Amino acid sequence: MFDARGYPDALWAGVEPHEPLAHLHRKIDRMCVRCGLASERRAYLPHMTLARMGRAAGPVTPFLAENAGLSLPAFTVSTVTLFESHLSHNGAIYRQAAQYPAQGS
Repeated sequence: MFDARGYPDALWAGVEPHEPLAHLHRKIDRMCVRCGLASERRAYLPHMTLARMGRAAGPVTPFLAENAGLSLPAFTVSTVTLFESHLSHNGAIYRQAAQYPAQGS
């Protein structure tokens, strides 16, 4: 992902769409709307954020080219962890806010 200036912002891996995951997304969106937050207008794109990039991240193009076709086997998620981030002068500070067992695990 790139920021508005075209610099790399985050490295993420796409997740194959799966109905239970899409259902969870819709449920969370409805709950957010009930709390007064605006509904997400962007298309749903399931992914896992692997890394956040700083300005000194260096060139990521060679890494992306080498790993563009990477595909991993399916795996089961046993817990879902919700993180919160706080921005500081040294970058974001991440803290685990809650952890939930995945249904059926």
